[in-house]
Amino acid sequence: MESSSSSNWSCNVMNVISGEWAESMSGIGAGIDSFYEYLLKSYILYGEREDLEMFSELYRSVMKYIRKGQSCVDLLVKGDTTEPPLFVNVDYSTGKLSNYWIDSLSASFASLQVLVG
Repeated sequence: MESSSSSNWSCNVMNVISGEWAESMSGIGAGIDSFYEYLLKSYILYGEREDLEMFSELYRSVMKYIRKGQSCVDLLVKGDTTEPPLFVNVDYSTGKLSNYWIDSLSASFASLQVLVG
């Protein structure tokens, strides 16, 4: 699977026959959540460095392009709730906001963050 050359993340939906991306949306929820999960858990279970490297590269891109809002430190320590941290869906090729909704499968990403440390 090839990620966007400019952002190093993967799209949510792929045509399994052609191998082409079928949509331009990328995020951490439905359609892609298991990919992140399996990369990290595969490394934990089998010790394959390539899985960890792929996960780490995608994770850095998620934190750079998909995570929006203030830091958790500002939220917890300073009590500033003006821009709570959240993960959004973005356009795969441009990195711009794709929509304003978040699906329930996005919630599983927090468990991966706990595993990563």
